[in-house]
This record gives sequence, C-alpha cells and structure tokens, in this order.
Amino acid sequence: MKKKLFSISMGCMLLVACGKDRVCTCTTTNSANSDSNTHTTTLVGVRKSQAKANCVNSKWDNSNGTTYTQTCKLD
Repeated sequence: MKKKLFSISMGCMLLVACGKDRVCTCTTTNSANSDSNTHTTTLVGVRKSQAKANCVNSKWDNSNGTTYTQTCKLD
C-alpha cells in the first residue's frame, strides 16, 4: 500500500513540475516605415511543447498594402 501511494505521489509531482509559466517575446515590424514594437506574453502553467505551439511567427497584410511581420521566441 505504501509503495502504491508513493508511486501515485511521485506521478502527481512530476505532472505539476512539467507545467510552468513560460514567456513568449514577439517583435512586430511594419514594412512601410520599418517601425517595430516588442511585447511579451506569459503562458501560465504550460509545458514547453504547449508554449512552442502558441509562440509562433506570423505575417499579414492590411488593406493599404503594408506588411507586418511578427517574429517570436520562447524565453
């Protein structure tokens, strides 16, 4: 019984230890005038694989032809 309880306790501790707060830093650049800004997002209680899936680069155009590029990295 003690061995089973110990195994369950260790399993729970491992699950809790895997999820932690992670920071995603993104820089957005404007093609029209090369302006850029940086922002951070804190992903709370996630595993590294989850954080990587949500901290992504992107690119989009607006209606006046300006292209925005967002480059993100997981800190």
